[in-house]
Amino acid sequence: MIDIKRPIELAGMRSRLARAKKLETDIAVTGQRYDRVLDKIDEQHKALQGHAGELESNASQLEQLLGSMLAGDNGGPNDGETSSSGSEAGQVITGVKAS
Repeated sequence: MIDIKRPIELAGMRSRLARAKKLETDIAVTGQRYDRVLDKIDEQHKALQGHAGELESNASQLEQLLGSMLAGDNGGPNDGETSSSGSEAGQVITGVKAS
């Protein structure tokens, strides 16, 4: 059995179809905007990845530099300890009276 719609029911379909078409267009525009934003985020993420790599490299170079500066032993005393030769640490000045 075929149900034939009454004219009053069909009259509302035109506005509904127009509304649906406008909604489809609006969704397409929103989708394009969303894609543009995601593209910008991807570009910024790639730039940050490169920057992070540079920072890691700089940190490694700094660690190597500090390690080479701290590892060298010149035979002198370290903070009040005895020197590597066993002599007293620090400079001893004799013949001077404290006032």
